Amino acid sequence: MMRRKDLEITLQMNVKGFENPKIALEQYQTPARVAANLLHRAFELGDIKEKKIIDVCAGTGILGIAANLLGADVTVLEIDADSVGIMKDNIERMALDITVMQEDLFQWAHDAMYDTALVNPPFGINKKQKQHKDMDFIRICSELSAVIWSIHDGSPTNQKKLPELFQKNGLEILEIYIDDFPLSKSFGFHTKKIKKYEVMVIRSRKFDNFT
Repeated sequence: MMRRKDLEITLQMNVKGFENPKIALEQYQTPARVAANLLHRAFELGDIKEKKIIDVCAGTGILGIAANLLGADVTVLEIDADSVGIMKDNIERMALDITVMQEDLFQWAHDAMYDTALVNPPFGINKKQKQHKDMDFIRICSELSAVIWSIHDGSPTNQKKLPELFQKNGLEILEIYIDDFPLSKSFGFHTKKIKKYEVMVIRSRKFDNFT
Protein backbone atom coordinates (compact mmCIF):
# COMPACT_ATOMS: atom_id res chain seq x y z
CA MET A 1 0.00 0.00 0.00
CA MET A 2 1.19 3.52 -0.79
CA ARG A 3 1.93 5.43 2.39
CA ARG A 4 -0.43 8.27 3.25
CA LYS A 5 2.27 10.91 2.89
CA ASP A 6 3.45 9.48 -0.43
CA LEU A 7 -0.13 9.56 -1.71
CA GLU A 8 -0.48 13.19 -0.64
CA ILE A 9 2.76 14.16 -2.41
CA THR A 10 1.74 12.31 -5.58
CA LEU A 11 -1.63 14.08 -5.67
CA GLN A 12 -0.07 17.45 -4.88
CA MET A 13 2.43 17.13 -7.71
CA ASN A 14 0.18 15.65 -10.38
CA VAL A 15 -3.45 16.71 -9.95
CA LYS A 16 -4.12 20.09 -11.52
CA GLY A 17 -6.98 22.07 -10.00
CA PHE A 18 -9.69 24.29 -11.49
CA GLU A 19 -8.50 26.93 -13.95
CA ASN A 20 -11.61 29.12 -13.76
CA PRO A 21 -13.72 27.82 -10.86
CA LYS A 22 -17.46 28.43 -11.03
CA ILE A 23 -19.10 29.81 -7.91
CA ALA A 24 -22.50 28.48 -9.02
CA LEU A 25 -21.06 24.95 -8.72
CA GLU A 26 -19.09 25.74 -5.55
CA GLN A 27 -15.88 24.62 -7.23
CA TYR A 28 -13.19 24.52 -4.58
CA GLN A 29 -10.24 22.20 -5.09
CA THR A 30 -10.00 19.43 -2.50
CA PRO A 31 -6.54 19.70 -0.90
CA ALA A 32 -4.20 16.78 -1.51
CA ARG A 33 -3.82 16.20 2.22
CA VAL A 34 -7.59 15.99 2.75
CA ALA A 35 -7.93 13.55 -0.16
CA ALA A 36 -5.01 11.42 1.05
CA ASN A 37 -6.40 11.28 4.59
CA LEU A 38 -9.83 10.18 3.37
CA LEU A 39 -8.59 7.56 0.91
CA HIS A 40 -6.00 6.17 3.30
CA ARG A 41 -8.66 5.67 5.99
CA ALA A 42 -11.11 4.18 3.48
CA PHE A 43 -8.38 1.79 2.35
CA GLU A 44 -7.74 0.71 5.96
CA LEU A 45 -11.44 -0.15 6.33
CA GLY A 46 -11.50 -2.26 3.16
CA ASP A 47 -13.49 0.15 0.99
CA ILE A 48 -10.91 0.80 -1.75
CA LYS A 49 -8.54 -1.97 -2.84
CA GLU A 50 -10.05 -4.08 -5.65
CA LYS A 51 -13.40 -2.35 -5.13
CA LYS A 52 -15.67 -0.80 -7.73
CA ILE A 53 -15.73 2.94 -6.98
CA ILE A 54 -17.88 5.83 -8.17
CA ASP A 55 -16.50 9.35 -7.57
CA VAL A 56 -19.45 11.76 -7.75
CA CYS A 57 -18.98 15.54 -8.14
CA ALA A 58 -15.46 14.55 -9.18
CA GLY A 59 -14.23 18.03 -10.10
CA THR A 60 -10.71 17.64 -11.46
CA GLY A 61 -10.57 14.06 -10.19
CA ILE A 62 -8.47 14.07 -7.04
CA LEU A 63 -10.54 11.56 -5.02
CA GLY A 64 -11.03 9.14 -7.90
CA ILE A 65 -7.37 9.38 -8.87
CA ALA A 66 -6.32 8.64 -5.29
CA ALA A 67 -8.63 5.63 -5.19
CA ASN A 68 -7.20 4.30 -8.45
CA LEU A 69 -3.65 4.71 -7.16
CA LEU A 70 -4.69 2.55 -4.19
CA GLY A 71 -5.97 -0.27 -6.39
CA ALA A 72 -9.64 0.53 -7.08
CA ASP A 73 -11.64 0.19 -10.30
CA VAL A 74 -12.80 3.80 -10.62
CA THR A 75 -15.54 5.63 -12.49
CA VAL A 76 -15.72 9.42 -12.12
CA LEU A 77 -18.85 11.50 -12.69
CA GLU A 78 -18.78 15.27 -13.24
CA ILE A 79 -21.32 17.66 -14.77
CA ASP A 80 -18.98 20.49 -15.78
CA ALA A 81 -17.24 20.20 -19.16
CA ASP A 82 -14.28 22.40 -18.19
CA SER A 83 -13.59 20.28 -15.12
CA VAL A 84 -13.88 17.08 -17.14
CA GLY A 85 -11.25 18.39 -19.55
CA ILE A 86 -8.78 19.08 -16.73
CA MET A 87 -9.59 15.75 -15.11
CA LYS A 88 -8.92 13.85 -18.33
CA ASP A 89 -5.57 15.63 -18.63
CA ASN A 90 -4.71 14.66 -15.05
CA ILE A 91 -5.62 11.03 -15.65
CA GLU A 92 -3.74 10.85 -18.96
CA ARG A 93 -0.64 12.50 -17.52
CA MET A 94 -0.55 9.93 -14.72
CA ALA A 95 -1.26 7.05 -17.14
CA LEU A 96 -4.22 5.80 -15.09
CA ASP A 97 -7.15 3.63 -16.19
CA ILE A 98 -10.25 5.50 -15.02
CA THR A 99 -13.67 5.74 -16.68
CA VAL A 100 -14.75 9.39 -17.06
CA MET A 101 -18.37 10.42 -17.57
CA GLN A 102 -19.76 13.91 -18.01
CA GLU A 103 -23.23 13.57 -16.52
CA ASP A 104 -25.70 15.31 -14.23
CA LEU A 105 -26.10 12.91 -11.30
CA PHE A 106 -29.77 13.85 -10.97
CA GLN A 107 -30.46 12.96 -14.62
CA TRP A 108 -28.06 10.04 -14.95
CA ALA A 109 -29.70 6.73 -15.90
CA HIS A 110 -27.20 4.51 -14.09
CA ASP A 111 -27.22 0.78 -14.76
CA ALA A 112 -24.50 -0.38 -12.37
CA MET A 113 -23.92 -0.72 -8.65
CA TYR A 114 -20.72 0.19 -6.83
CA ASP A 115 -18.97 -0.92 -3.68
CA THR A 116 -18.02 2.59 -2.59
CA ALA A 117 -19.09 6.13 -3.47
CA LEU A 118 -16.78 9.10 -2.95
CA VAL A 119 -18.43 12.51 -2.94
CA ASN A 120 -17.35 16.05 -2.12
CA PRO A 121 -20.61 17.77 -3.06
CA PRO A 122 -21.57 21.43 -3.10
CA PHE A 123 -22.60 22.20 0.45
CA GLY A 124 -25.47 24.41 -0.70
CA ILE A 125 -24.40 27.21 1.62
CA ASN A 126 -23.61 29.70 -1.13
CA LYS A 127 -26.58 31.84 -2.19
CA LYS A 128 -25.74 31.28 -5.86
CA GLN A 129 -25.86 27.50 -5.44
CA LYS A 130 -29.39 26.78 -4.32
CA GLN A 131 -30.50 23.89 -6.50
CA HIS A 132 -29.06 21.01 -4.50
CA LYS A 133 -27.57 20.57 -1.05
CA ASP A 134 -25.09 17.93 0.03
CA MET A 135 -27.74 15.52 1.34
CA ASP A 136 -29.40 15.44 -2.09
CA PHE A 137 -26.20 13.93 -3.48
CA ILE A 138 -25.80 11.54 -0.55
CA ARG A 139 -29.31 10.15 -0.98
CA ILE A 140 -28.61 9.24 -4.59
CA CYS A 141 -25.23 7.77 -3.70
CA SER A 142 -26.96 5.52 -1.15
CA GLU A 143 -28.86 3.96 -4.06
CA LEU A 144 -25.66 3.47 -6.07
CA SER A 145 -23.24 2.01 -3.56
CA ALA A 146 -22.88 -0.07 -0.42
CA VAL A 147 -20.74 2.52 1.39
CA ILE A 148 -20.43 6.29 1.01
CA TRP A 149 -17.49 8.52 1.95
CA SER A 150 -18.57 12.17 1.87
CA ILE A 151 -17.16 15.58 2.79
CA HIS A 152 -19.36 18.19 4.48
CA ASP A 153 -19.23 21.65 6.01
CA GLY A 154 -17.74 21.11 9.46
CA SER A 155 -19.23 24.11 11.23
CA PRO A 156 -20.30 23.50 14.86
CA THR A 157 -23.96 23.74 13.81
CA ASN A 158 -23.47 21.14 11.09
CA GLN A 159 -21.59 18.84 13.43
CA LYS A 160 -24.68 18.78 15.64
CA LYS A 161 -27.38 18.50 12.99
CA LEU A 162 -25.87 16.27 10.30
CA PRO A 163 -26.01 12.95 12.19
CA GLU A 164 -29.74 13.44 12.74
CA LEU A 165 -30.20 14.46 9.10
CA PHE A 166 -28.43 11.31 7.91
CA GLN A 167 -30.70 9.20 10.10
CA LYS A 168 -33.82 10.93 8.79
CA ASN A 169 -32.68 10.08 5.27
CA GLY A 170 -32.25 6.40 6.11
CA LEU A 171 -28.47 6.47 6.43
CA GLU A 172 -26.39 4.88 9.15
CA ILE A 173 -23.21 6.77 10.03
CA LEU A 174 -20.31 4.37 10.51
CA GLU A 175 -17.56 6.90 11.19
CA ILE A 176 -16.99 10.65 11.42
CA TYR A 177 -13.78 12.62 11.66
CA ILE A 178 -12.96 16.31 11.38
CA ASP A 179 -10.25 17.58 9.04
CA ASP A 180 -8.80 21.00 8.25
CA PHE A 181 -9.64 22.27 4.76
CA PRO A 182 -7.36 25.16 3.77
CA LEU A 183 -9.22 27.14 1.12
CA SER A 184 -7.09 29.13 -1.32
CA LYS A 185 -8.37 32.43 -2.67
CA SER A 186 -10.47 31.46 -5.68
CA PHE A 187 -13.04 34.20 -6.20
CA GLY A 188 -13.08 38.00 -6.14
CA PHE A 189 -15.02 38.18 -2.89
CA HIS A 190 -12.33 36.22 -1.02
CA THR A 191 -10.23 38.58 1.10
CA LYS A 192 -7.58 36.16 2.40
CA LYS A 193 -4.97 34.23 0.39
CA ILE A 194 -5.75 31.10 2.41
CA LYS A 195 -8.57 30.56 4.89
CA LYS A 196 -8.88 27.42 6.98
CA TYR A 197 -12.20 25.69 7.38
CA GLU A 198 -13.16 22.49 9.12
CA VAL A 199 -14.89 19.72 7.21
CA MET A 200 -16.63 16.59 8.38
CA VAL A 201 -15.68 13.38 6.63
CA ILE A 202 -18.45 10.82 7.01
CA ARG A 203 -18.55 7.10 6.22
CA SER A 204 -22.15 5.94 5.90
CA ARG A 205 -24.45 3.36 4.40
CA LYS A 206 -28.15 2.93 3.84
CA PHE A 207 -30.07 1.21 6.62
CA ASP A 208 -31.04 -2.27 5.42
CA ASN A 209 -34.68 -1.83 6.51
CA PHE A 210 -35.14 1.70 5.13
CA THR A 211 -37.62 2.15 2.28
